[in-house]
Amino acid sequence: MADLPSIIADLRREVAELTRRQANVMRTGKVVEVDAARGLVRLDVGDEGAPLLTPMIPWPERAGARRSWNPPTVGEVMTMLSPSGDLSERSIAVHGGFTDATPAPSGDGDAAVFAVGGVTITIKGDSVVIDAPQATINCPSIDLGGAGGQPVARVGDQVDPGTHKIISGSGTVRATG
Repeated sequence: MADLPSIIADLRREVAELTRRQANVMRTGKVVEVDAARGLVRLDVGDEGAPLLTPMIPWPERAGARRSWNPPTVGEVMTMLSPSGDLSERSIAVHGGFTDATPAPSGDGDAAVFAVGGVTITIKGDSVVIDAPQATINCPSIDLGGAGGQPVARVGDQVDPGTHKIISGSGTVRATG
């Protein structure tokens, strides 16, 4: 049987290991590398001036009937979750929050806002607003004004001068600034 000092020394080592693992269950850091093709990211979860790099770990996206793809970017804040407390490939990184350098794109608690570069999409109530320097919609049919909306004539299309009904034109409408 082990003597009391040996038992205490073993317990101290076990407590130290459990303390280390507990500290690693959830750590916040910044993205330092992204491998979008493999769906992996590396974080620096160390303290200021003492980098601690994770292995390449996945970030979760939706992958069922509704799928999403929104890779993190270098410098973005993420939180690493590691249920075992070991920084390993079995950990995951979840999108982590706003900072002074990367503030929220809106302060409206009733809106869902998605911003990338110079494009912002805002969904609020029954409204969708897209702010973008340029947009392309690939769709075989668009009803402006809903189903049964009014036809649109372009400059050069033939319009009856008395009734203003469109006589001939194109199925393609392009609008620019």
